[in-house]
Amino acid sequence: MRSLAAVALSLALGATSFAEAQITDELRRPLTRAEETALDNGETVTRPVMERRGDLSLMGGISYQVIDLPVGAVWRALNGDSADYRHMLPKVENARETERDGNRTRSIHFEHEVGVISAEYVMNFTFDHGRKIVQFRLDDDEPHTIRAGWGFLRARPWRDGKTLLTFGTMVDVGRGMITGMIRPTLHHWILRIPWTVMRHLHENRDQYVRDPG
Repeated sequence: MRSLAAVALSLALGATSFAEAQITDELRRPLTRAEETALDNGETVTRPVMERRGDLSLMGGISYQVIDLPVGAVWRALNGDSADYRHMLPKVENARETERDGNRTRSIHFEHEVGVISAEYVMNFTFDHGRKIVQFRLDDDEPHTIRAGWGFLRARPWRDGKTLLTFGTMVDVGRGMITGMIRPTLHHWILRIPWTVMRHLHENRDQYVRDPG
């Protein structure tokens, strides 16, 4: 199994996607017919994973959602205003951009509030406009209350001019009794990210649909 540092380096260089660099063989398998039917019915398809790697206790996996918008509109949202990530991701109190290098990389500071649990960290994002993949990793050089995190969002054409949004991630949210008690809930919310992105885009479609995607 590759080290976190090696994965982070590959993501930072944009050399490979999370699926190629980090995901298990089980999660590489194609969508089944049942999963495709669920997606066409508007459901979120999830493949949850929990793993230990060294001293990291990771949770995440892959989830899929069909969005009733063209790929161009979905991609426009994913690399649009960083503040919009507050509405596209669950339980985010604040999202603000702290650094940007053209249209390829940026850093976003996130703050979460889940009951008595709070989290604060910076994620570094890399945008592959050709393949329409957003890759992200935790910025270890900035203050952070989670221990590790990396992943991707990918937009691909689906049937009838729609978009298949794929999300993959592995995260160590830290230790502690309270964190442990709500860990299943956190895992559920993490894999719901394609659904929250879809909800935001459907509610604000005029903001992103400007030309055929």
